[in-house]
Amino acid sequence: IGMHISPYEKGNIFNREPRRERKLLMHKREIMKLCGQVEQKGLTLVPLSLYFKGSHVKMGVGLCKGKKLYDKRESEAKKQASREIERSFKKGFALACYKLGMSFKDIALKNNVSVTQVMRYFDSYVHVPRPVHLPVNLGIDEIHSDMAKYGSAYLCVLVDNTERRVFDILPSRSKHELKKYFEQFPPEERNKVRYVTIDMWRSYYDVAKQMFRRCEIAVDPFHVVKHLIFAFSTLRISTMKQVVYGSPSYYLLKKWNWLLTTNDVDLDNKKVMNHVFNRYMNRRDILNEILMINDDLAIAYNLMKLYQDFNRSCPPEEAEPQMNMIIESFAAAEIPYYKNFLTLLYDWKAEIINSFPRPDGRKQSNSFTENINSQIRTYLSVTRGSSNFERFHRRIMYCLNDNVFYSCTSFLTSLKTEGKKRGTYSTNKHTSTI
Repeated sequence: IGMHISPYEKGNIFNREPRRERKLLMHKREIMKLCGQVEQKGLTLVPLSLYFKGSHVKMGVGLCKGKKLYDKRESEAKKQASREIERSFKKGFALACYKLGMSFKDIALKNNVSVTQVMRYFDSYVHVPRPVHLPVNLGIDEIHSDMAKYGSAYLCVLVDNTERRVFDILPSRSKHELKKYFEQFPPEERNKVRYVTIDMWRSYYDVAKQMFRRCEIAVDPFHVVKHLIFAFSTLRISTMKQVVYGSPSYYLLKKWNWLLTTNDVDLDNKKVMNHVFNRYMNRRDILNEILMINDDLAIAYNLMKLYQDFNRSCPPEEAEPQMNMIIESFAAAEIPYYKNFLTLLYDWKAEIINSFPRPDGRKQSNSFTENINSQIRTYLSVTRGSSNFERFHRRIMYCLNDNVFYSCTSFLTSLKTEGKKRGTYSTNKHTSTI
């Protein structure tokens, strides 16, 4: 059959020729039978398999007969139809996987295949290249998940705020894992990062300071305002508990609390009859009544609005002097419920000021990252929680990163991970006598 078997490299003069003729080791009767069949028209002896058995290499052979012309046409038509069906399925499969609102089970039901087969296709066709270049404007955030590793309860989400896409997802937000990840990039690449936006997680700050020497670290404004509203809401609830249950003050603080924390509300709406106060009132009248309940509540409300206006409309060049004025105002008010927020302003003052410059035409924030987290939560909700991080990582990157592509291959693999080992069970037979 012209088989080439390379000689042993460390052999000697007794090595065999690579293409020497080799005897067919069969019984004479079997050889005569095969020779008789081979001499018939259209029959050929061909090798089928090659395998080891002990110290010997054995070959399986078989007799075959060539196809007629009409058989070839029929086979070619079946192959062509099969290729068209497979091509159509793969195209629809690629589009379906691009939608985070569809789980692998939904895709399997739509295409009448098993969930396992869909996962094998996805694991084989989608490949996430290792990032080479770091973004100039990097956003860091986290999302809670049971897939988190290395003692963490959160996955770390990295986004490119300039290109508006997911950069990568890490299985942990710990300082050690973040440093280990960014150390894979050379120093000259890390020096290209000029802006890093984070929430107030100290590990992010320490890693950004150590890894990106030339960057400006900005705190996400949304998280600062969130802490402020929480502190004000704590004061409101405390005030509500001090007034008489069922009184007009309790009614205002309980039912109309949204009026204190919601922005862009039309306060001068049409007046309607309020049966608690027995007079016509609009939202501005309601707000004035709330602020008259307690002096600390009125002062805290005005401070909250002062910071929100500063956060929303302050020009970058005026951020530092206005920030100093706001800190002085909060400190002079001496409201106990704002003590933690005032500490936050002192600790993160420089990072809050760094959020006002607009390098990409928009204020530095993690708003895009929060949008990404919302889409990830949707996917986790649809799949009812995912346990395979590698497959989850590929799916998110495939949907939310333009640099990840889909390519078909005939070699199928699987990213299946081992599940939890089953415990030991003992069968105790209980017998009873009557």
